[in-house]
Amino acid sequence: MRILRLLFFIMLSALIACGTQKKSQSEVSPKPPVVQSKETPIEPTPEIQEKEEVIIEEPGEEVSISKYYVIIGSFNIRENAMQHQEDIAQFGFVSELLQNQEGLYRVSVLGTNDEQAARQEIFRIRENHPEYEDTWLLKRIK
Repeated sequence: MRILRLLFFIMLSALIACGTQKKSQSEVSPKPPVVQSKETPIEPTPEIQEKEEVIIEEPGEEVSISKYYVIIGSFNIRENAMQHQEDIAQFGFVSELLQNQEGLYRVSVLGTNDEQAARQEIFRIRENHPEYEDTWLLKRIK
């Protein structure tokens, strides 16, 4: 009889323990699913690099007299700058060559006296032609 009571007590303890586990599992609320945003993070627009330079005119060449220029390429060798002009013409760019006092050739796709228009053109180029993301603003010094 003692053995029967012992078995009964063990089984009762086991049933109580199982019931407690089930109850605690059902009381725990499931975690909501993690929803990941599918939106592409917005990258900050790179700051526009600006340089002030004196532009020199080569004999026999006319250079537009503007205060601001949108520069899409810079070269030490004139022939390389001219080749770049041909390359960008395929994308519809009309350009002119500028030379600074240090002898660098700048390929300009816009000369204007309106700084805001020049900045807007830089943003337009960067948006439509990522390969020219390093386009910058030249401020002409007289």
